[in-house]
Amino acid sequence: MRPAVAALALSLVLAACGGSPRVAKPPPTPPPSSNGGAGAAVRSTNQLALALLGRLGGSGNLVFSPYSVDRALAMVDQGAARATAAQIDRVLAASGANLASSHRALRTGLAADAPQMKSADALWLQAGLALEQPFEAALAEDFGAAPRTVDFAGDPAGAARMINSWAASSTGNLIRDLMPPGALNKFTRLVLADAVYLKARWQYPFEHSMTHPQSFFTPNNRTVTAQFMSRMPVLLPYAAGETYQAVELPYRNSSLSMLLVMPSAATQSRFASGLNPAAIEASLRPRLLVLSMPRFDLVTHAQLNGVLAALGMPLAFSRQADFSGISKQVSLQIQAVEHGAEVRVDEAGTVAGAASGISLTPTLAVRPATRLVLDHPFLALIRDRRTGAILFAAHVTDPTQKS
Repeated sequence: MRPAVAALALSLVLAACGGSPRVAKPPPTPPPSSNGGAGAAVRSTNQLALALLGRLGGSGNLVFSPYSVDRALAMVDQGAARATAAQIDRVLAASGANLASSHRALRTGLAADAPQMKSADALWLQAGLALEQPFEAALAEDFGAAPRTVDFAGDPAGAARMINSWAASSTGNLIRDLMPPGALNKFTRLVLADAVYLKARWQYPFEHSMTHPQSFFTPNNRTVTAQFMSRMPVLLPYAAGETYQAVELPYRNSSLSMLLVMPSAATQSRFASGLNPAAIEASLRPRLLVLSMPRFDLVTHAQLNGVLAALGMPLAFSRQADFSGISKQVSLQIQAVEHGAEVRVDEAGTVAGAASGISLTPTLAVRPATRLVLDHPFLALIRDRRTGAILFAAHVTDPTQKS
């Protein structure tokens, strides 16, 4: 794993303090959870997280919300049919109907256990587009997304502003350009969107007086100076293996936590491909730690078309797409999957926001191409298309000669 991902590299220093250091009480252990009906959504979200981690970002900083992307894909999956639905289901590791109800259960559970986290879903469609009733009902019941009519055909820029305004208000103003210029056009017929916002304080905040500059070693052999937060010894869930060290930082009054994983220098480049968060979590044990880690503020915007196609759902982006469950009035294909995310981590806690938008456009019928080779004498007329006036005329009998 790269130091730039949400599990950013950190300095873990085991306490070796003389005397009697001030020690905070260990964080409370959340009760075991069976996930209830949320199991399918949890598995789908986590599988997508690892798949996207391995394919996005290269060696640079990266932040994204697999939860948001998964919810947006689960929404469009409600209207997919036949082979298109089968491909999306394989990428999401769950069937569309099952995933919708499971995401509803997960959202309900998060609302109870993590009140610092808010999520919202929305649906915009071109005026006059008739939706299939089961699709409209599923989005309303499982995602709370009621149709909003806009004029993509006449004012795509205005529609984009409306969607971006919704994303900004739903993410604490972190995601303001979910639909960048040109993302929507007069052919766009539908946009599905999900937004997530989190503002949570650490169970044990860092002390501002202990923040100081320190070297951070990047993957390309550069050393940069970052502001490192530090705190006195505290009991925290900690794990260490041959290839990594990890610590879990709980948030106050919540079931949420941040799992930070630092791979060894030798395994850094390939660590993400074999990452198993569940195994790391199972290895965590309370340990007295002096923790030092950098403050960070990461922002990413990505179009996920190519990545999702490579993961196994290329039909959804092609003329062979089948979204007849959304509307039978017009054949549709995915135009773009846009995703934006930001995570800010400081001494007090974490502020994070993400939004995902899926636009759909009519599928264009492909006609056999007509081949024309001008290898016989021909006429060339330069004309004004508005009036039909012929301004120049030529008869070409030998293109190698001037006259």
